[in-house]
Amino acid sequence: MILGNCSIFDGERFREGLNDIYINNDRIIDIRKSTHHNDAIDIKGCFAVPGFIDIHTHGICGMDFSYSTEFDINSYFDCYVKNGTTSVYPTTVAMDYNRIYKLLSHYYNIKHPAFCGIHLEGPFLNINKSGAHKKEFILKPSIEAYIKMTGEYETLVKRVTIACELDYDYLLAAYLIKNKKIVSFGHTECSAEQAFDAFKAGYRLSTHHFNAMPLMHHRDVSITGAALIDNFVSCEYIPDFHHVSKDMLKILFKCKEPENLIMITDSISATLMPEGKYLLGGLEVNVKNGLVMDASGTIAGSSITMSQGVYNMINNGFDKTTVLKSATSNPAKVMLLKDNGFLNTNYYADINILDQDFNYLFTINKGVRIN
Repeated sequence: MILGNCSIFDGERFREGLNDIYINNDRIIDIRKSTHHNDAIDIKGCFAVPGFIDIHTHGICGMDFSYSTEFDINSYFDCYVKNGTTSVYPTTVAMDYNRIYKLLSHYYNIKHPAFCGIHLEGPFLNINKSGAHKKEFILKPSIEAYIKMTGEYETLVKRVTIACELDYDYLLAAYLIKNKKIVSFGHTECSAEQAFDAFKAGYRLSTHHFNAMPLMHHRDVSITGAALIDNFVSCEYIPDFHHVSKDMLKILFKCKEPENLIMITDSISATLMPEGKYLLGGLEVNVKNGLVMDASGTIAGSSITMSQGVYNMINNGFDKTTVLKSATSNPAKVMLLKDNGFLNTNYYADINILDQDFNYLFTINKGVRIN
């Protein structure tokens, strides 16, 4: 396959002029200046960008990752790919550890090319910052609890979110890092002083920054402000303008280096569905005008896709290179994905085609055209 006349963003920068992308099986084998090919797919100067990587999502197309068991798993991941997300880390809510164990067993032998592993967003959270997570399932961070809930399926877990102030001597973080897991902090009441110690212990990724975190104060900026000024911390952000205002996102983009920004959706089952009532991990929520809320008025996930997020951010004045990096190469680096996130020779042929206004058009997934 040849994609012809591409304006390429390769994961780091926009390349000059128009280029052709040569694909064999599931890999990119070459990128050259454009020439005429009768058998090429001519995208006529549209943007070719790496497939989007969502490291924090709870559901899509009516399917809830944590609680729905009746849906076809391949169809679940297909919904992401058909909308431009070619690498997915399904994310749990806080729930009974036996249910987490059964969920991991359910996904243990799944081979879908978009499935990269599981993110445990619970149960090791601060009960005072539980958000939409059910308080009765929140546990104190411990190695014993983690081993009990993951068992022989532990290799599926690629990332764990923890309220780091509750992780005594950062023992759970140390165990997870030793076992090659990404440790993130979230749903936390951590002070700035505690935060800097946690960063040294390996907490280097912020779960949906600003949300379910303490406010910044001029005498204690808390973990929220500490993460903004630590150059080794990466921050997730949700681009729906409901979770975080445009002005606060501008502050985030000014404070953090472009390499330390990670776009996520935090999407739920309502994504790509009509407005109305849906479930997030057994919690009933309502979606109206794109805003997801539970009965208490708490925002409970989003109904946005990565493609919609990229469009939103760029068309609201955010730097296009920074936005695209946050949706492609940055999450690939954070999650240690070797062959994803870039359009370069020998990388997977996971490619999104966007028009000149950054509207999503179609996807090449592992060398196969989707849509």
